[in-house]
Formats: sequence, structure tokens, C-alpha cells
Amino acid sequence: MNSKFGLLPGISILLVYGGLVYGTGKQIGNIGSRKDKEFNAVADTMVYDVCKKYKASKIAARYAKIKLAKTATGCVLRVDTEAQNDPYGLRCFPKTPPKELDKYPGINFSTGNKSWNLSKYKTISLNLTNLDKYGNIVRVRLDSACNGRAKSAKRAIWLGPEETRTLVINLNELDDSRKRILIPKVKGVPSWAKQAEIDLSHVNNILISLDNPQFSHSILVGNLRIEGKRTDDTPAQILPFIDEFGQYVHKDWPGKIHSEKDLKANVDKENDDLNKHPRPASWDRFGGWADGPKLKATGFFRVEKYNGKWWLVTPEGHLFFSKGTQTLDTWQASIISDDKDKLRAKWFETQPTKKFQFYIKSFPGTTWYDYSSSNLYRKYGNDYKAKFFDTTHKRLASWGVNSIGNCSNLTLCEQNRTPFFVKAVPDRNGPVLAGDKFYDVFNPRFKEKLKSGIKRWAGKYAENPWCVGFFVDNEMRWGMDENKLPLEVLQSPDSASKKVFIADLRKKYGNIGQLNRSWGSNYSSWDDMMKSTAKPDVVKAHQDLKAFYIKLAEKYFSLVKDELKKVAPKHLYFGPRFSNTGSNGTVVRVATKYCDVTSINVYTPTVHNFLHDKHLEDLDGPIILSEYHFGAADRGLFNAGVGPHAKDQAERAKMYKRYLYALLADPRFVGGHYFQYRDQPLTGDAHNESAQIGFVDVADTPYPEMIKASREIAAEMYQYRMKSKAGQ
Repeated sequence: MNSKFGLLPGISILLVYGGLVYGTGKQIGNIGSRKDKEFNAVADTMVYDVCKKYKASKIAARYAKIKLAKTATGCVLRVDTEAQNDPYGLRCFPKTPPKELDKYPGINFSTGNKSWNLSKYKTISLNLTNLDKYGNIVRVRLDSACNGRAKSAKRAIWLGPEETRTLVINLNELDDSRKRILIPKVKGVPSWAKQAEIDLSHVNNILISLDNPQFSHSILVGNLRIEGKRTDDTPAQILPFIDEFGQYVHKDWPGKIHSEKDLKANVDKENDDLNKHPRPASWDRFGGWADGPKLKATGFFRVEKYNGKWWLVTPEGHLFFSKGTQTLDTWQASIISDDKDKLRAKWFETQPTKKFQFYIKSFPGTTWYDYSSSNLYRKYGNDYKAKFFDTTHKRLASWGVNSIGNCSNLTLCEQNRTPFFVKAVPDRNGPVLAGDKFYDVFNPRFKEKLKSGIKRWAGKYAENPWCVGFFVDNEMRWGMDENKLPLEVLQSPDSASKKVFIADLRKKYGNIGQLNRSWGSNYSSWDDMMKSTAKPDVVKAHQDLKAFYIKLAEKYFSLVKDELKKVAPKHLYFGPRFSNTGSNGTVVRVATKYCDVTSINVYTPTVHNFLHDKHLEDLDGPIILSEYHFGAADRGLFNAGVGPHAKDQAERAKMYKRYLYALLADPRFVGGHYFQYRDQPLTGDAHNESAQIGFVDVADTPYPEMIKASREIAAEMYQYRMKSKAGQ
């Protein structure tokens, strides 16, 4: 397997569930009592010998078969799970909260009538090997019960195809006996600021389960190791913990800003770096492959299949792969005081003056401060916005990034120095359904709102060749199966969509009695059905629900395409940016009939799992990966995002390269847009997100590991795509 796309040694990957760190299970010091007979004492490590416990019938299987297996390192358990289809054959399962994991295939390490005391230990480690050709998530849940209170803590790890990884759970984060200063809402905080999860002195069950139970899986499970002596990582003086630049106080790292002088010094230092690293010489002015094949030039971006691979084509007729990033802007504010959280004001070393331009009185009871813009102002001066825009274009060219993606500053885009994408949305207050408020697409008012919204967002770029095209909407809640939206239609008595649905059913069944016999329902009349909000038996009604789901999707995409092409006929329609966890294969297939390029947001180590899990392996693009990222909580932030987590910046850069090379090798993908340009603020943004995921940090300092990786990819990406094959 090609090393650029294959498994890179030493990469440790985990998902949003957090709390996982990676290592070798190093044995540290004397870790106390070893009297628990469930474990074997080996040096300074407590080992739960899975092979011995299996022989003693102390490991239970769920929808799986387990047997002993031999590896180079000794005995392990082989777990083979059975595919579990849902009742109506959608082969799609919902998200898995901790309490539902016992319904998923896997195994249990039970303590029986007693419990384990893990309160003195630092980590739990477990070696896992995926024997499948596709990656999957393995979840581990710890259960505790004491004084009638049952609690659970869940962690997860991603295993790539035929990959072995060590899952290490930091027990400091779980223990409910530690003194804590809670930081509510923010999605990434130090362990001392997290809500405690379980009572580590009374752990009575450890459960291992596998995601995607609609497929069969095979994994190897090694011994469970309880390791290390617990240490308290809480600072002696916790508050304040945020400095004047919006950085974490209690830690230092490469590139951290300590003074305004550091900010200003970075300007000259970076200018030298940018001058030494010009954009790739083989690119045309749009970032297309000037040294590659010459195709028809139309003056605008278009899409074409060339030599078996889908490509975007620049206005000058050169092949173009959209290697982009998104959310490029100066502004990124977060709450610094909250009437409902009096402690919040004490987080900060200094409170910004209320007269300062980056201090914002926003929502009732809260005040916000924009550390990102403040740092840019202190770095570049009064004209910081203009200098930021100029520097950003220079950075993108030098870093080998040829596209500006979704939700970016339009003034930056309109300078026409880097190709850009624009998101259009229907105007607000249009007709919606019950539930998640999906559009009532058969209502004429929806078309009016769509038309005005597209005209407002897309009209001004209709003659701009630097605009690649338009996304319309974002991560809509289509549902993981075809039942969701039709059920919401049935719960919307006054909707136009329900009238259309019932008209279709009347045409098919003729009378309400026939429908009742098919659905197992008891409507007294069609009018009664129109007024009802009751949900039918989804198994019996599924075929009708699915048929209307497809009709609804066809209506939405046909309306959007028609209205967009009226306003901007020379530009490409890139679809609605499907969410990995909010869509299904059926709607993606419908979208490909209407979108010039279909867009999907996928936060997994490899995009191919999305296509596999949605049963889209045979889908012949073109597709753009419109959102993905990788994070590492090693530079003053404590959340590594919703995508795969790396242990440090070097590993994050390797994961980024592997992902891009995978996209380049796949003939269906015409680009990938990294989310996002800048880290989210330590105190949380407008969505309370606070992840280390950017190309630059809150002080506008680039991460050199990511920049180096980006340049290396750009230097050869067109040659690599032309020569490569999917799966390399």
C-alpha cells in the first residue's frame, strides 16, 4: 500500500468523544494494592488476562462469537460480530449514547457481584486490532454503581483497515472524587474543569462495542492493563486561566505569544518565510495545473471527467483540484461575562475595557470579546483588516491552498486573488415542517423564499470568474434513514407537503381502509389522517415513506437547481454540504442527479468509510469533501474537534497528508476543504466550540507542521492525482 495513503506508523486516532490519549502503556512507579483477584500483578501493571478470563467464562459476548487467537505478542481474543439489520432493512443505526451500547455487538468484562477499585490508577490501556478492510469505531464504556447511583463513562477509538492501535483512557478525567471548578457549555476544557463521570472506586463492568452493526466485523482484543500512579494535574491556583491574548495560562508551548512584541516580531519572520516559499510554479493564476493537459476554456469554472477522473476546470481550461480551507475571517468572539455564571469573569487575567472596539455587548446578560481581531489589531495596527486580507492571500498561495471555502469573509473573497465558494440560503421565515423544521418544499412560499435568498447571495457573483460556485444550505437534517422526513410531514397537519403525500396515498390505495390494512393504522377518513399527528408503524409503512422521501428530495433539489441556474447559469451548484451523521445514501443519490458536484462533510480518518457505510461505493461523483479536520490538544486548547484526534501537531500533519492523498487518488473527488482556518477560542465560540483545529492559532501564528505538510502536498498533487489509483 502506498505510504502516502496507507497506514502511517505511529499515528494514533480518536474521535470527538474525547478523553483519550495514546502511548505504550509505560509502567510508572508503585501503584499500590494488587489484592483484586480479577487482575494479575505484573511488575507495576495490573493485567486483566482476557484469555484466562475467557477460559473461566468471565467474558460475555453480545451478537458476536469469541475465541482465542495467537499473535506475535501472545494470546488475544478474536471477536467476530454478526451483521444486525434493522426491521425495515435500512441498514442504518442511530447514534449510540452510553446506555445503548449494550445493544451493539461486542463483549463485556464483568466483575460479577463485586467491583474494582481503580481510583488510585492513572490509565486503562487496551490493544485493539481491526481485521476488516474498512475502518470502524470501537467504543469502551466503564460502569460504576455505588449507593444506588449508576454512572457510565464512554470513550472511543478509530481503527483503520487492518490497523492496530492502543486505546489509553485517562482516569483523571472520569473520577468524581476530585475537586473541580466547572466550566459549563464549552466543549473543550482542562480535566479539572470537566464534569465528573463515574465513581472509580466501584467499577463493576467494562463493555466493548463496535459501531456500524449493520455490517459484520472482526477485531482482536488484547489484555486490559490498569497502569500508573494517579497524580493531580490541577494547577495550585486555577483562576485565572486565560491571558490577555486568549491563551491558556498554565502551560507553555512552541509559538505561544508572551507579549505584544512577540506578535509584531512574527510579521517580519513570516514575511521571510512566505518569500522563500512561493506558490507552486506549475499552477496557473487560479491554482490550476498550467503544466498539465489543456481543456476547453469557458471563462468560468466547470466540471469534466478526464481520463477516468472527475476534475474541476479553471476558466483558462486547466485541470483544478480544490485544495481549500474555510471560515477565513478576522472575527471570532466568545463570552467573557455572563449574568448566569458569575465565576466566568474570573477566568481572565485582565478584563478588556468596555470602550475597546472588540468588546461586544451581545445577547441579554452576556458580553463578548473578540480575541482574534484584538490580536490582529495589536499585530498589524489600525489597518489590520486590510493587512490580514493581504497576508491571508499570500499565505494561501505559499501554503499551496488554492480555494477559499464556506463561511469566509466576502470582502476577502471579492479581492479576486484566490478562487472562492459562496453559500446561499433561502430567506428566513419560510414554511417549515414539524420536528427539525425542514422546509415545506411543496408550499409555494418556499419557492419564493428560495428565489429571493439565491438572488441575494448568488446574484452579485454571477459574472465573477473567481467564484467557483455555490453551496445552497448546510448540513440539513435529512435523516439517517428515509423515514425521518415523511414522519415529520405526517406530524404537520397544515403543511402543503402533507397534502401532496396524502394525495399520493389516495391515488395508490383508493380508500382509507386499504391504507389502514397496509399500514396497520386506524384512520377514520382521509380528512382524519390530514388532521392526525400520529406516527404509523414504520416497518409496515416504510415503502410508502421511502417513496415520498425521494419525491420530497427530488422537489427540493430541482427547485434549488432551477432557481440557482436562473441567477448564475455560468457557475456550478455544489449541493447542500451533506453531514456524515445527518444524511443517508438515498438522498445523496438523488442529489447527484441535480448537483453539478455533490458536497459532503465527513469527519472520519478516511472518507471512504462514508461511502461504504452509506452504500455508495458505486457512486460515480463528482464529489467535493466540503468539511473535514484533524485536531490535537497539545497547544493550549483541550478539544481536538469533531474529527479524528492526533496526539500532537506532527501527527496531525501526517493525518492531514494521508487524508488529502486519499482524496487525490479517488477519481470521484474534485477537492477537499479543511475546517477551519483559525483555531476556535479557548472560551468557546458562538456554538461553544473550542477546538485546536486551525492552520493558525488565536494569535494568528501558523502551525509550522501543518504548513509544511500543505506545501509538500501542493508541490506534487496534480502529478500524483493523474498517476494514482483509488486505494493507494
